[in-house]
Formats: sequence, C-alpha cells, structure tokens
Amino acid sequence: MRIFTCNSCSKIHLEIGNTQIHFADIQKLKKYFEYLNTIDIAYYAAINRNKGLTRVIIIPLDNCSSVHLGFTVQEFKELKKIICNYLSGKQKQIHSFTGLIEIQLMEKMNFN
Repeated sequence: MRIFTCNSCSKIHLEIGNTQIHFADIQKLKKYFEYLNTIDIAYYAAINRNKGLTRVIIIPLDNCSSVHLGFTVQEFKELKKIICNYLSGKQKQIHSFTGLIEIQLMEKMNFN
C-alpha cells in the first residue's frame, strides 16, 4: 500500500495491491478519509468473520459503487494510517508512472 502525488498528472494516487484509486486533489482525498473514519471496524469484522471471510472489512469503493474493497483489520488500519500521514505532510512521495491499470474515482463523487 502506498500513496503519492504524481509529477506527471499532479493527481494523488493510492495503491492498494493491484487496485489504484486516483484523487484529483487533496479535498477529494480528505473526503475519502472522512468516509473511511465512519466505518465501524469492529462491527464489520464481527459479522464478516462469521461468514468465513479472510478479509473481514469489506467496503464499497465509494458510496454509490458496486465495486468493493476487502481488508483485514490490520490492512484497514494501515490504509487509514498512510492516508493520515499523507494528509499531515509526513509522507509526500512524488513519482511518475505510465501504463498502469487503474480504477479512477469520478470527479463528482460525494462521500457524505
């Protein structure tokens, strides 16, 4: 998992395994982080563990998507930590990548 600002397109890229999420600006990332903070980890871990799932935190990519991301409790905490570090200025990697397979969040997404 990593997050960085691309020097080619100036977007913020969040890589989670083979999934890439792109944010047009810091405000979009802040909205996404606020959304992640509303998720009750203990609740979802408990109900999904009973279903025999390895990745017990399963969240929609956004609030209107049929695409879901699955995390272990530790992975979900790591996701929130790297975003928090990025937003606080503790981590500002800059890379340029081309030819990546990506899932892009639409500019008009609303994480309310």
